[in-house]
Amino acid sequence: MIFVLSPAKTMEIHPTSNFDVPCFHAQAVELAQQLAMYDVEVLEQMMKIKPELAMTVKSQYQDFDSQHTLVKDAYQGLVFKHLNLKDKNSNQLAYFQKHVRILSALYGLLKGNDGICAYRLDPVHKVNHQSLYQYWGNLIAKELDGKLIVNLASKEYEKLVKPYLPKEQWIDVAFLVEKKGKLVSQATFAKMARGELLSYAIEHEVTEPQALQQFQGLGFRFEPSLSHD
Repeated sequence: MIFVLSPAKTMEIHPTSNFDVPCFHAQAVELAQQLAMYDVEVLEQMMKIKPELAMTVKSQYQDFDSQHTLVKDAYQGLVFKHLNLKDKNSNQLAYFQKHVRILSALYGLLKGNDGICAYRLDPVHKVNHQSLYQYWGNLIAKELDGKLIVNLASKEYEKLVKPYLPKEQWIDVAFLVEKKGKLVSQATFAKMARGELLSYAIEHEVTEPQALQQFQGLGFRFEPSLSHD
């Protein structure tokens, strides 16, 4: 069983020379080299970011592959804050390495001990007029073929793999809150809950999806009437 997560835009750099090479490192270098040639103004418009940040992004791609951070230390978004890997022991980190994959527009697919550089890129962006969904095609999905996937990724990231996998291989997890008498998904709560659920799975070394039904965090609980096999 594999959990898939989206990455976070917020990253911290903790330089290390002791890391694994991502499985799609060559593709990441290729994309980075192309992005390094973009003018700051192009990056600004493409990513809808301010000029100062666009300059930083260009610098990141120009210096790409020069300074690496372990994936498990790099991402700092809301999901990862609630996942709280800093407090996990060695056995729990080994579970994270084995059972969790991070989907990435630049790196494709990542494990916890992979070394990555600071970057900014979303699947909705285009590189050399080509959609990144087209660029990756079914490459990422091939790495997950035959594995039961628990989807904790966002809609934009799940599209990197979901179209290429049979539906019986894929379990979607929806976190719903009541608002004006209706159950809806709210991004902030969903991100927090994804981290909490994965933290629960790690701490309990969950290997079967049924065990996830016992999770109760942030006021969420499994609801059989809204679920199916």
